[in-house]
Amino acid sequence: MECVIPQAVGARHPLKDHDCLLQVRLGHTIVDLAPALTRFLYREKLKVPANALDQLIEGAQGDIRQVLNMLSTWKLSSDTMDFDESRAMCVTRRSWLCISLTHHMLV
Repeated sequence: MECVIPQAVGARHPLKDHDCLLQVRLGHTIVDLAPALTRFLYREKLKVPANALDQLIEGAQGDIRQVLNMLSTWKLSSDTMDFDESRAMCVTRRSWLCISLTHHMLV
């Protein structure tokens, strides 16, 4: 998230009194997320090869929250994940997302 602040804003003027243009990028790339997620995997002692991590990021469409959620869920049952398991998790996530969206549309 990036905030563009007018030059006239000084230490005496609170930010809330000025308009702020926020630029939000929702879909991050594998290159953006891989370093942070690799540190997370190391700290959590979770062994996931690079190609499996790339698959998770791609399957979550660059949403780090969803990748962390998938990894945290996986960690409950196992300390390792291979490419096929990451692919299966992404397929499962997509099917649950479709079910959830359908449910919300019907309610």
